[in-house]
Amino acid sequence: MPFGYRTVYSMSIAEGRFDGYPCSQHGAPALTRVTRASGHSMDGRREDANDDPESRVLCIAEKPSVARAVAVALSGGKHCTRGTHGPLQTHMLYSYFAPARRRCSIAVTSVVGHVFSLDFLAGAEKRGDLSSIFAAKTHKVVEETSERLGVVEHLRQQAQGCDWLCLWLDCDREGENICFEVLSLLPQFSAERVWRAKFSAVTEREVRGAWAGLGKPNANESAAVDARQELDLKVGVVFTRMLTRALRDAARRRFALPSLRLLSFGPCQTPTLW
Repeated sequence: MPFGYRTVYSMSIAEGRFDGYPCSQHGAPALTRVTRASGHSMDGRREDANDDPESRVLCIAEKPSVARAVAVALSGGKHCTRGTHGPLQTHMLYSYFAPARRRCSIAVTSVVGHVFSLDFLAGAEKRGDLSSIFAAKTHKVVEETSERLGVVEHLRQQAQGCDWLCLWLDCDREGENICFEVLSLLPQFSAERVWRAKFSAVTEREVRGAWAGLGKPNANESAAVDARQELDLKVGVVFTRMLTRALRDAARRRFALPSLRLLSFGPCQTPTLW
């Protein structure tokens, strides 16, 4: 083989395997031997001379359907899927990854919305009068659905051996907050190895455009959601207790509900009281 050329291999999923993992196929090509000039990717982009085709990127979307749509768009439908018997699937493909300046092994998976919810720390809301609730300490706990599906364990398992992290959470404040929930679980990725895809739809054009123009997650937008969550929790508790104390006895009589314990209202319902 002439100097300056090398041999690489395309996706080895024709036999139902990808990087040694069993997977189901989606339009998978046969294993082929490809010779190309050193220094350029398959689509002509400039790559580092020491291109490592085994560099791995973990992509995380907000829901399984988005993860699948991203995998289909980036691979042209030629990907394979692991974990086909549950909602937390992982789609495998190869694609050029601009931050690495090389063609990488890509794993696309998802969470199922927020990984964490907010709660009071060790019953802090039960001590003192109502005004003390606003100073009560809070902490993040794994959200019920995420705990049931094993989302935390799934993300940590998929991140093993990956060199880069690309966040495909929805492009709103909630999605930005979930980005930082994911980052709190995967501290092994430094800021230089974390990228954020910005997209407004999961069409092939939008996905490919986001992949080509990656940015960084926004900590300020995430912090705004943290503040909103804490206000929702504390204001909701205060209103619930005030309403219960003032109206529970009358509500029991009016609606024939002798076992009624709480009249619960969150901040989003507050305007309906006026």
